Amino acid sequence: MGNLIFKPASGGQLILQDEGGDSALTIGTDGKTTLVPSTPLSHRNMIINGDFRVNQVGAKTGITAETRQAAGDRWTFNLSDMGTWAGGTEADAPTGEGFHFSGYANCTTAKASPASTSFATFTTRLEGQDLQHIRKGTSNAKPVTLSFWVKSPKTGIHIAELYDGDNSRSCSQSYTIASANTWEYFALTYPADTTGAFDNDNLTSLYIQFHLGAGSNYTSGTLRTTWDTGTAANRVVGQVNVADAIHSTNNYFQLTGVQLELGSSATPFEHRSYGDELARCLRYFCMLADGSVGSVSASTGQSTPIGLGQMYNSTVIYMVLTWPVAMRTEPTIYEVGGADYFKAYTNGTGFVFNAGWSVRKMSPYAGTILSTTGTGAAGDAIWIELDSQSARLGFNAEL
Repeated sequence: MGNLIFKPASGGQLILQDEGGDSALTIGTDGKTTLVPSTPLSHRNMIINGDFRVNQVGAKTGITAETRQAAGDRWTFNLSDMGTWAGGTEADAPTGEGFHFSGYANCTTAKASPASTSFATFTTRLEGQDLQHIRKGTSNAKPVTLSFWVKSPKTGIHIAELYDGDNSRSCSQSYTIASANTWEYFALTYPADTTGAFDNDNLTSLYIQFHLGAGSNYTSGTLRTTWDTGTAANRVVGQVNVADAIHSTNNYFQLTGVQLELGSSATPFEHRSYGDELARCLRYFCMLADGSVGSVSASTGQSTPIGLGQMYNSTVIYMVLTWPVAMRTEPTIYEVGGADYFKAYTNGTGFVFNAGWSVRKMSPYAGTILSTTGTGAAGDAIWIELDSQSARLGFNAEL
């Protein structure tokens, strides 16, 4: 909330305000007080999965380009000519802070001398319709504060940037890692921006970007700590290069407890229940069946059910599915398949197949998918399950 000051009001009241002018406490002439927090007690954190407890896809390796869910749900690595990386989540977090997991970015092929156009970021994206309370682009625009815990062997200056994708505006703040391989806490405030409102829709409006390294196109100017549409060279000035050595000998970047909230001061991290956090993530990605977890079988995921369907003809399987929560938009299919990764039962017999699922119809609430590798008779009911620990079927509506 920042500095607080008492200001007189009508009727002899006193109003305690923060430095941004928002009322915090009203003291009436009858001695009664009313608490009006400028930052809500709940739903403060605009970040989804800021404690990295949800990871439906699992670890990823060989990352050389933009990759969604590279460090748990809602987190993306965006790379261009910046080596090779691995990402995921692990049970490592600052002691005594209520966290169990962190997201990691491990450099596996170094890029000691980035090209001028090179960059690497650890990013999450937010929908415009969830940002209207910031009032960006109006005379009542509010500052926001980004707080987080970070650990890396790369001491020195790092850059965290907010990028407004609707108006191509950005603001960067620096923080300095002082102790290698040690969890450190930072809180960075970004000023209010009265120019460029966020679109009120379900598309990406705000990128929260933790930079891992960048070339001279982004580092050769003066760091842009206020909002504008200025030179790209001012976005990542001073950033150390986390890609200048590989993880096994040196370099990695870990993050947890990420919170973005209204105001010029950080509040304690808003811990939400796992069920609440998972439901928020399911809006963007739903792993409907995963052979590596859960099973009717005692030791494998081979009997994990997917759903019921029908043979459209002798070879085409149709299956209608519904999502646990409404998704952000019509999803696309996420499939990990291989020889005999799926199994079907129909008319008293079963057969294995490599699904190659495709979309027939999709909505944010349900979808119909099909495979052309079935064996049966038109009209036969059919149920589908996994036949491999490696098989997966999910649906992606990520920003």
